[in-house]
Amino acid sequence: NQDIATFIHDLDIILQGFNSNNDYVICGDFNIDLLKLDTHSLYSEYLELLYSHSFIPANNLPTRLSRRNATLIDHIF
Repeated sequence: NQDIATFIHDLDIILQGFNSNNDYVICGDFNIDLLKLDTHSLYSEYLELLYSHSFIPANNLPTRLSRRNATLIDHIF
């Protein structure tokens, strides 16, 4: 959890430096499962941070499926 909290803090600092007149794309394998927002408060905080900087997820379906599990850890904003 501390690593995620640090990541969110550092990401916020980076996003504050973006110029609002430009278009940006953020993508990657963040290992933050957006399908588990209701059980992990830091995951919700991460998504809210991106929303607050006008980033909207381009994908909202699982990016990894197995017989027992589905995750959305590959993000495109």
